[in-house]
Amino acid sequence: MKVWVVLGAGAFVWLASACSRGPEIHITSQPPAAAADIRVEGDSGSATWTWGHGDLKEKIIAVADSRSKRGGHPADGDIRLTLEDGTVLRLAQQRSFFICQAGCEKKHMPITWVSAAYE
Repeated sequence: MKVWVVLGAGAFVWLASACSRGPEIHITSQPPAAAADIRVEGDSGSATWTWGHGDLKEKIIAVADSRSKRGGHPADGDIRLTLEDGTVLRLAQQRSFFICQAGCEKKHMPITWVSAAYE
């Protein structure tokens, strides 16, 4: 009996940790904007973009996802991404598009983004 209790408790902890993972997000810039890419898995990720002659990259250290769920998939709402330097990007999702409402201009990032296939 004790074995079943331990196995049940272990399964519950594993399930709770699996369900508490943050979102998986992969968005890319839309032409004619310069190439840019944001990838998030769980509570961290990276942002890469081009500005002028330079390729830039910064770590994402915090993710706040307030999008509603529709049919098990994230729907319209906001995502707030905190970059390593403290800049907060606020992206509003509208269907498969994301519009940057704060932070992108300061970092010279595109304003319009689109969902990309996650490899």
